[in-house]
Amino acid sequence: MKKRGLLITLFAVLLHACGGGSGGDDSGDTTTNDPPPSGRLNPQLSGRVFVYRIGAPSLILDLSTGVYSLIPGMESGTPLTVMAFPSYDGEEVVETVSGCEDNGHTLYKDDCVIVHASDGASLMKLTAFEDIEGPARLSYDRQYIAFAYDYRGDDMISLTIADRAGQLVSHNNIYEQIDSDDDPEFDWLPDGRLVYMVDQTIYITAPYDAHGTPLITFTEEQGEPLEPAVSPDGKRLAFELHTGGSWSTPETAVWVMSLDDPSDLHQLAVVPGDDTSSVSHPIWSPDGNWIMVIEGLSYSPVAPPVTTDPGTQLVFSKLYAVPSDGIQVELTQTNPTTAIPVLSNWRAAVLGNEGRIS
Repeated sequence: MKKRGLLITLFAVLLHACGGGSGGDDSGDTTTNDPPPSGRLNPQLSGRVFVYRIGAPSLILDLSTGVYSLIPGMESGTPLTVMAFPSYDGEEVVETVSGCEDNGHTLYKDDCVIVHASDGASLMKLTAFEDIEGPARLSYDRQYIAFAYDYRGDDMISLTIADRAGQLVSHNNIYEQIDSDDDPEFDWLPDGRLVYMVDQTIYITAPYDAHGTPLITFTEEQGEPLEPAVSPDGKRLAFELHTGGSWSTPETAVWVMSLDDPSDLHQLAVVPGDDTSSVSHPIWSPDGNWIMVIEGLSYSPVAPPVTTDPGTQLVFSKLYAVPSDGIQVELTQTNPTTAIPVLSNWRAAVLGNEGRIS
């Protein structure tokens, strides 16, 4: 899996879509910024986005006001936190933490998966998993947890499903299935199936089974599929195709595919006049009408203060809500488009940290 700085997950409703928009405010404190006098910086939108930052407190962005707040239960911002990922109904949050438990070994600790209520209360905790890769995710009914981890510490990656008591439900050693040490990226379907991606192939499983069968395989020229996001009705899949660039400035595009007919796929959005753009990290609104994407990548080689050395290029990202039935929708804040830019102090929220949105 490409280790990159941004991820987006939307778990509340986007409303009042009219399209259009203009530039926004990038300044201000990331956790206590005041809303504009009207109280609605983005009057066309409502909902919440989780913003995770390495070594800094995770945040919640209110789409309507553009204001950030701390995620309940994760206010400390421990550098060990790997990811905070909300359940599909927003009632719970899964926190994946690296090195949270002593296991008697002098060189490393076990990782943990902690489930919080929306008010921050800790509901459950799973431990004894070495090197969890990426975020754990709750199933739609919140009864099962899926996660990928390196269970032997030597790139032996497994995709695992456990119940809330920590009992193993299904375990897929990816390297044995397809001879790969890549980290599988995955998402749940409403019926308990998983879609996951390894190397150039997208797989789909039976309900609550970590072993999948291929849906579609892309050539290297077409790109590597990443960041799967299943539509709320379980019928469509949004994902990235990574075609080149570097880890700091990847060349990616977001595509939408029918899960019943993988040949039915199209590019969701484009950046006008840019053939090497980065459009990434798609997530659906709960009504299925919108897909949130990031255009560009927020990258800084050091923590604040940001370096000003010659040759260092900072590319600042923007958030957009794009109609899910759109085809090559233009991501622009100057020309007419059906994509809606999300205005906030996004630059201040992620600059100097390897920010991810979830």
